[in-house]
Amino acid sequence: MPVDYHTHPLAHGEYAHSKEHLSLFFEQARKMGLKEIGLADHDRFREDFCFETIKEAARSFPDLQVKVGIEVDYIPGKIEKISQLVDEYPWDFVIGSVHFIDGWGFDNPDEIRGYEGKDPDELYSRYYDYLAEAIQSKLFDIIGHFDLIKIFNLRPKEDPVKLAQKALDAAFDAGVCVEINTAGRYKPVGEMYPEKRLLQACYERGVPITLSSDAHHPAHVGRDIDQAKALARRVGYHKAVRFSARQKDYLSFSA
Repeated sequence: MPVDYHTHPLAHGEYAHSKEHLSLFFEQARKMGLKEIGLADHDRFREDFCFETIKEAARSFPDLQVKVGIEVDYIPGKIEKISQLVDEYPWDFVIGSVHFIDGWGFDNPDEIRGYEGKDPDELYSRYYDYLAEAIQSKLFDIIGHFDLIKIFNLRPKEDPVKLAQKALDAAFDAGVCVEINTAGRYKPVGEMYPEKRLLQACYERGVPITLSSDAHHPAHVGRDIDQAKALARRVGYHKAVRFSARQKDYLSFSA
């Protein structure tokens, strides 16, 4: 069943949607034994999306299902703009993520000094308030890296499940999917998003999951997806979600 629903061919704007570059992503997906790959470039590079080139490149990989999505930054007060972006193209899926707290890019290494003097529990609470708002907007199909706030190994004193309670409940109510994102293993925190306790809380609430690498480079496509599946199984999951035209379909891990 291997899928990877969070990849970034444009990375952080240093690449283009050329047939040659996209083919590197697709070749790696094939090498990793994936059946589906989801392209989800960041919304801030929306003008650089080239849908026809994606379709052209995908035709050379008939054994691979190529799904086209987008990762959108949730920013309070920007719901109308986000809604327009979500509606402007027939996406297969839309990832909603929180990367900013009051304009501060907390996951950006260049802005790490922003943590100085801040209380970890308060930051976690603020982050999950934003994440709950994003989920409650019902604009998104997948919630990206559910506990991204831990990226620099920031740990709260309070139980993170308690701090995330509102967002966890909102995820069930909205019917959104949470990704197991393997990229966290290569960040200072050194573990997947979300951590096992939060993933267990998702399972107990009946929140569906999908799998992703968050690859910004072709070589990272499908990275550690097998480990993500193993973690999901340990928690209790036996299936993951795939998307087409923003409709869910469930696949067994054994498929």
